[in-house]
Amino acid sequence: MVLVVVLTGINCFGQDLSDTIHAVDKTLGLAYYQHRKPLNYRQLAEMMKSNDLAYKHIKRAKRNQNTSLLFQYAGGFLIGYPIGTMIAGGDPNWVLAGIGGGLILLSIPFVTSSMENGKQAVQYYNERIQSDVGYRRKPQFEVGVTQNGIGIVVRL
Repeated sequence: MVLVVVLTGINCFGQDLSDTIHAVDKTLGLAYYQHRKPLNYRQLAEMMKSNDLAYKHIKRAKRNQNTSLLFQYAGGFLIGYPIGTMIAGGDPNWVLAGIGGGLILLSIPFVTSSMENGKQAVQYYNERIQSDVGYRRKPQFEVGVTQNGIGIVVRL
């Protein structure tokens, strides 16, 4: 009985050996998560530096996203300026709005390319993690001191 009480009182702590990254489709691109925490491109690039193929693709994804944003912001300004002029009672230049719409349409291939490269980078990174980390190595279990007291320590 005492053993049951002692064993149920011990806190169990574990490690998630899966450091994989998840890419989630959003309206205008991808969102990246690891352990349910969002990641930005700087964090992704830092994590992927050791994997040349994944790093190359994440850098392309970021470059395409930046190009897309440039076209989208410029297009939005060129559409908004004539609308603002019209609201203020002036004579709007609708040619600017048309050019702005064209710039926004021009950004679509860059968004698509960014998403494809991002998914490829995540795939290459995850494949490498799964082949390198705990799937082929046998874990060693030891009883030892942990940061929370005495417990079972798992070493790969």
